[in-house]
Amino acid sequence: MLYLLVKAAVSGLLIAIISEVSRRQPGWGGLIASLPLVSVLALIWLLRSGMNIWLSLAIACLVTTALYAGFAVIAPKLGIRL
Repeated sequence: MLYLLVKAAVSGLLIAIISEVSRRQPGWGGLIASLPLVSVLALIWLLRSGMNIWLSLAIACLVTTALYAGFAVIAPKLGIRL
């Protein structure tokens, strides 16, 4: 039961943080919201290659940030207004 309460509290806290950040800076809010997916992918990557979990998570976060930054640069050239 305690695990369920902790899980619900952490989820609620994450939702509150993401919504506050998104209200002020939508781009950063989107980045924060997408990181849990990156975490799951990093865990799968760790399991398959035997890589350290923290290194795997750091690499996944850096790759995601780089891809977002690249899209932010390329999007206006394609006529997409961010």
